[in-house]
Amino acid sequence: MATELQKQQPQGEQVETWKLLYERAWEQAFNEFMFLMAEEYSLELLIESNGQRVPSPTVALWREEMAGLSPSQMREGLRVYMRSERRTFKPKPQDIRDNASEVEKDKPQVKRDPNCKWCSGTGWRDVISSCTKNRRVTRCECERVIYGDQVYQRKILAAPKYEPEVNALPVVEKLEQEAKRMPRVARPLSDAESNRREQLLREQKEKLNAK
Repeated sequence: MATELQKQQPQGEQVETWKLLYERAWEQAFNEFMFLMAEEYSLELLIESNGQRVPSPTVALWREEMAGLSPSQMREGLRVYMRSERRTFKPKPQDIRDNASEVEKDKPQVKRDPNCKWCSGTGWRDVISSCTKNRRVTRCECERVIYGDQVYQRKILAAPKYEPEVNALPVVEKLEQEAKRMPRVARPLSDAESNRREQLLREQKEKLNAK
């Protein structure tokens, strides 16, 4: 599956492969989790809204509460609860979390190089503008994500450690040259100027008729 997704994605977007794989795995685990809950504890998963069947508020609540658990933690939390003495009572989200393993075996693990000369293991490095000396940060290329049996590297289009100084003079000169080539638009005449122009035209016409 990972190889197929990598082939489908452009080179610059392969870093997102692990996110897509994990989202699919989590969604499948959550659907199985809710179906078991509905079957065992008579939960309503779908409701009628504007003539359509849509997920119930109960599903939205559980989705939000389980977001912090991995697929295996969801499954294990429910399985252990259903074997406990309280299995006859409808569980609460905290019951599932309490019965889930603390080890997130199937969650993506982010690794950074503690000896990286750019980020010192934080995953973020500075980018400093050479002209303004302003400081900003961007993702460091040393970061790796381990998910399943694959290692995914952040293939970031690396910004320069120092941004080149921008010379604005050529840009200004180009704009001035383009402005000179543009046709000038005559401004509208005022009433006084319009009357003066009409008077001059009448005088010229009278002189021509006199000849």
